[in-house]
Amino acid sequence: MASCNAVTIRQRPEKGILGGPLTCRFSVEYKGIIANIKLEQRIERITKITPVEDTDLGWYWSLFNILDMLFFLFDGEFYNIQKINIKGFHGDGRSLADEKANFVDNRVSYYKSADFVKGSHSSFLNPLNHLNGIIFNKWVNIVEELDISVNIAFYSLSEMQLPIDGKIALLIEAFEPLADLAKKPLDFSVEKGKRGNSTLAAIIETFISCYGGEIFNVERTNDGYKEFVKVAKDSRNRVMHAKSRQNRVYFSGEESVLYAIKFSYLYRRVLLEILGIDYSLYKTKLQDSVARWNSWEGVSCRFLTEKLKAGDADGKQ
Repeated sequence: MASCNAVTIRQRPEKGILGGPLTCRFSVEYKGIIANIKLEQRIERITKITPVEDTDLGWYWSLFNILDMLFFLFDGEFYNIQKINIKGFHGDGRSLADEKANFVDNRVSYYKSADFVKGSHSSFLNPLNHLNGIIFNKWVNIVEELDISVNIAFYSLSEMQLPIDGKIALLIEAFEPLADLAKKPLDFSVEKGKRGNSTLAAIIETFISCYGGEIFNVERTNDGYKEFVKVAKDSRNRVMHAKSRQNRVYFSGEESVLYAIKFSYLYRRVLLEILGIDYSLYKTKLQDSVARWNSWEGVSCRFLTEKLKAGDADGKQ
């Protein structure tokens, strides 16, 4: 079993470079092993993981993947790995080059972000100004609680070969388990439906009301807001029913891109709230990004004034 005493991973966004210099240090206990984490930023992001003793390489990869998911909440995209340095390597028959290649090549595809989330518009805050051991531990617990649903949310924002209409459906679906997670830390509650359960439409509307006012500002002030929530719900349902049973209006094409962005902002906003990150620190940045997307190619205007208001009364696009 290959092991070492430290791993350093360098990352850089596909578009642009990172500022700096910045440094952040904290300690964590992950899977029973204590380690020091050092994050640096100077053009690229440098993550150095140093446990108190030689540790299996698989442990490093697991910890870094969790940390990279946490970075995503701040950055809005996964940065490309540029270089990996492994110190004190013991290969047990495997070469150092093989171990590095095996990690990079076998990362699941959601660590490769879709083009529509890449760029400065996705960034809320610099994680190096906010991360510590407490936040990391909270995030580990969140990932465990959300289980596969958080992976599905990340997949919906990746370059995975799935039509964008399918990606927005997956992302909207991820809000149901998020509602369960948010109950205790955020005192989040949703009105029950006739069957005693919270409907997806009610969950979406409540999340938007509590945490998405700035993200969905033009939708909320539109006369068809209730219809918008219904379209979001039916966009999720599109992947669950045969076309003959749908007879609904749903996001499609460029609309799916626009609302994948907006719902990803909302998803991240809620998770950052659970982690205790002050919204006021990135509210203006978020508002600016939303404003740019609201004016993107006239998609929002056409959807709200034509497709949504018309309501496609016969249930067809």
